[in-house]
Amino acid sequence: KLEKDLFMELLKSNESKSLIKIFNDTNKLKEKYKNYNNNISKVSIIGSGLMGTGIANVTIKNKISTNIYDINSDNLTKSINKLYQSINKDFRKGKIIGFEKDKLHQKISSNNNFYNSDIVIEAVSEDLNIKENIFKMLDNKTDKSTVLASNTSSLSINDIAKFSKYPERVIGMHYFSPVEKMPLLEIIKGNDTNEETLSKAISLGKKQGKTIIIVKDVPGFFVNRCLTPYMSEALHILCEGHNPSVIDNIMTSKGFPVGPFTLMDEVGLDICNKVNQMLKPDLNGRITDPIFDITGELIKNNYLGKKSGKGFYDYSNKKKKENLDVLKNFYREKSNLSKDQIFDRLLNKFITETQHCLKEEIIESEVEGNIGAIFGTGFPPYTGGPFNIEKNN
Repeated sequence: KLEKDLFMELLKSNESKSLIKIFNDTNKLKEKYKNYNNNISKVSIIGSGLMGTGIANVTIKNKISTNIYDINSDNLTKSINKLYQSINKDFRKGKIIGFEKDKLHQKISSNNNFYNSDIVIEAVSEDLNIKENIFKMLDNKTDKSTVLASNTSSLSINDIAKFSKYPERVIGMHYFSPVEKMPLLEIIKGNDTNEETLSKAISLGKKQGKTIIIVKDVPGFFVNRCLTPYMSEALHILCEGHNPSVIDNIMTSKGFPVGPFTLMDEVGLDICNKVNQMLKPDLNGRITDPIFDITGELIKNNYLGKKSGKGFYDYSNKKKKENLDVLKNFYREKSNLSKDQIFDRLLNKFITETQHCLKEEIIESEVEGNIGAIFGTGFPPYTGGPFNIEKNN
């Protein structure tokens, strides 16, 4: 009786309704793309860093021949070893049997022969000059039907398409880090992207097990466009005397997987700063500079986040702690903000931007907005997503 009563209490809760809605919305997206089933037999990836290796991993695991290439032979060797290790781990866990492991090993290649690839995905650094060289090279080293995709998180697909003689074959496929764990894939159509290119990109995303949303080609696309004002507001609250760990703990206690400062450290402060500067003119005053340029000071000291060992946090020991080397210079008397007020300020920045994205047709519907926020940023699922919160309020 007690179990029944508690179950009924949960079933009637807003959280239960929200989670059921997310389940149904995810199925709506699957239904939306059910007819996109192109045969994808070979994928090539240019760039063997964290993102390139992750994309290769989710591709090879789905039995698609995967070719990964990098001009840096050391990075390429490390990447190939990681792919082998990942397959071997699945074998040890009993997810695959011996001959399947051997077969997957044989499907991995590492060369600059991109012919016979259904899709080539560029996953190099966010530098337009480097991307220009790659896309010009791909014009001469791919078949006429090969899709040319960029994993850019911030640069315009239309700008990248200008580098190719075949802009109709260029598309954005924005994966999230870590690729193996993050379920979302943002697909960005350029002005000239044709239906065949879109169909192949969606088909690959489905085979990789990704939940797909199609977004407009604007700075930051959808997810980063919503995250940037949220992270900017966190910097304002920091300048009001509230420590990074306090703000992070408030957000995680309310259901976010990580707080804004941990997230910035994970992404890299240099990248966050670059995206922030790029988005600022486009967001019409919805991003403003905090009174102290703490991020600039950290970057000046080469504290770029987790990748450099220090950012807002110091990662030199097993347990991370706040990076007092720089932060102590900015600590001041706390403003009179409660935990709920801090949470509401940050949440409202995120929600407001999702509404702008819908109004400006960056996303196609509230369904894409809710799923994109939850699957791309870890927005608390029990809320049903940013549009659901707004409706309930």
